[in-house]
Order: sequence, then C-alpha cells, then structure tokens
Amino acid sequence: MPEEPEASLGPAVVVLVSEDFFRNRICTTLNAVGHDAVVLEVGEDMGDYQERILEATTLGLVIDLEEEDFDALAVLPVLLADPRSDNWTFMAFCSHEKEELIAGATALGVEVVPRSTFASNLVRLLQGFSALEDNK
Repeated sequence: MPEEPEASLGPAVVVLVSEDFFRNRICTTLNAVGHDAVVLEVGEDMGDYQERILEATTLGLVIDLEEEDFDALAVLPVLLADPRSDNWTFMAFCSHEKEELIAGATALGVEVVPRSTFASNLVRLLQGFSALEDNK
C-alpha cells in the first residue's frame, strides 16, 4: 500500500533561538499547530543574515532576546523597518530579570513574554500565528 503524502504545513515562522532545548520545543510545537519552522544559523555577516530572514515567506519571528550569537536589539530594528515584515508578528522572550532587554524590545513595539510564561504557554502562544493566518 503506498504511503500517504504528508500534509503540508502552513506558512513558516522564523525561529531565532540557538539554545537546543528551547529551539527544538518551539519547532516541534510550531509543527504541531500546523506551521513549518525556519531555523537559520547565524553567520558572521549580519547583513546577509538579516536579508535571509527577510527573504523567508513567513508569518513572523520568534526570537530569544538573550541570544549569545547576536545582539537581538540590534537585529530587531532592521527587521521591523523593512516593508517585507509589515505583516509579521514578532514574538520575543527573555528572563523577567532582563529589564534592559525588555525595555529595549518594548520601545521597538515588540511584545516580550517572560521565559517562564513562554515555556508554560508555548502551544497557546504559537497558535497565535495560526489565528493571524486565519485573519488574512
């Protein structure tokens, strides 16, 4: 009996999280709620990296503000300013103790969820991307 083709997942969400445990949970959860996850490895040339993110056909971005591989508060303004991200949702998380990061992202118009809340409500939060797609 031939195998049935896999159902295609909905529009992708870019995941900028290098911590394996969190990245794997986010990707698995995105798949479970019907979306592909695009994980890009951070290169040395941030301009090229940002361009690869903006070229992705996506509903938005999940970003760990505490990333060690790049400065999230330097990456976000470039992404937010580009018209290709006009309809994206930006979902950011970090420790509730990182007040400077939270204030910086909030000033850019990005809602920040405390890491513990993000982890405990991952399915509900990532289902928000499906709601966005339904409203288009």
